[in-house]
Amino acid sequence: MALPTPPNSLSVTTPEHLPRSGPDERPFATRVADCITGYVLPAGLVLLLTGMIWSGNRSLYHQFFYWLIALPAALLVAVRRDTIAHLVRSPIVVAFLVFATYAALSLSWSNPDQAVTSLIKRPLYVLLVFAGIVGLTRYRYERLVQALTASAWIAVAGAIVLLAGHALDGHGDRLTGYGAFGNPLLISHVFGFFLVLWLAHWTWQGRPFAPSVIVAVLALGALIVATGSRTPLVALTVTVAWLALLLGNRRGVMVLIAYLAVAAIVATGWSDLLAQRGLSFRPQIWNETIRLIMDQPLAGHGYGNPLQIRVEGLDLTLSDPHNLALSVLYQCGAIGLVLWISLYATALTTGWRLRRDRAVFIGSAPVVYGLVAGLTEGGAFLSGPKEHWFLVWIPLALLAAAGSRYEQHGKA
Repeated sequence: MALPTPPNSLSVTTPEHLPRSGPDERPFATRVADCITGYVLPAGLVLLLTGMIWSGNRSLYHQFFYWLIALPAALLVAVRRDTIAHLVRSPIVVAFLVFATYAALSLSWSNPDQAVTSLIKRPLYVLLVFAGIVGLTRYRYERLVQALTASAWIAVAGAIVLLAGHALDGHGDRLTGYGAFGNPLLISHVFGFFLVLWLAHWTWQGRPFAPSVIVAVLALGALIVATGSRTPLVALTVTVAWLALLLGNRRGVMVLIAYLAVAAIVATGWSDLLAQRGLSFRPQIWNETIRLIMDQPLAGHGYGNPLQIRVEGLDLTLSDPHNLALSVLYQCGAIGLVLWISLYATALTTGWRLRRDRAVFIGSAPVVYGLVAGLTEGGAFLSGPKEHWFLVWIPLALLAAAGSRYEQHGKA
């Protein structure tokens, strides 16, 4: 996956990175920042993006995040104070801060089933993801490109291994969860994120017969279909339509037509797998969630307030409305939902306004994918690092970083 080459002003041959024959006389803070952006954060980003694929252990995955993303990002902010200025210049980051502040304030009327300190740390973790990726983009963009490229290929390798294992397993038509993934939908969150990155890259470069990209898209696409989940397929359709709209030319129309043709073949060939579960109780779950929302429609029940959904026909109580927007509405009320919508409106506006920039074009794809997928799945809109971050916070952070870089250096 070849992402844009960094401009000369970001090259590793800038003065502070030139080889030195004598002792390193740079300030200590500069050396720390160089180490963080040159080695620690790129490694941390690869582990954040791929750790769930191969680690099989959520606790280990969290440790990766704390030590290689959160702590280094905090140190980067401490030694490079201009990182804060870069963050607050990003409309997406500002929209997130407003939303997160209101969510934190709602704890004052919430009755959470978890420690308040644990809940408060979660938006801070998200902010550190923004800080780490935006900082990496500003100071060592070529490292971000390398980390994303490596992660994208690891995801392709993981998809091929999973498909091979599923074919040899023979326990059913639907690929089920494994390791850190609890169910097929969670698999589709992570691998769907990588699939739309590849699709956006493929769409932008305009080379329909690039062999390596075709292999990547086929492997990840086959894995998504093998999960039997309808949510990622709908999200993929909307994402491809968004990319075609961004292109705004005949190539965009051809991309959309080609995708719809493939989607029709998939829907015909795997109709039983995709239709056998009906609507999976989604309408009943949403109706019950809305009934509970109406108890506190304006301010919400408060961030972290537990949700208990009982639906006729299900023998268990659900804590997840299977809709991120409804989860925001339940916990943060109409006020919080307006701020949530504003966050996505800001992101989509950035994607549209800067659509001629390659990094923005590619970065907007997983934002759209996550937005649509979150309409039928998910509930933990502010959480520790998990699958839902691939729908919400990681895509938003990448787009914020791409927009920040554009504003700094202009179109690349």
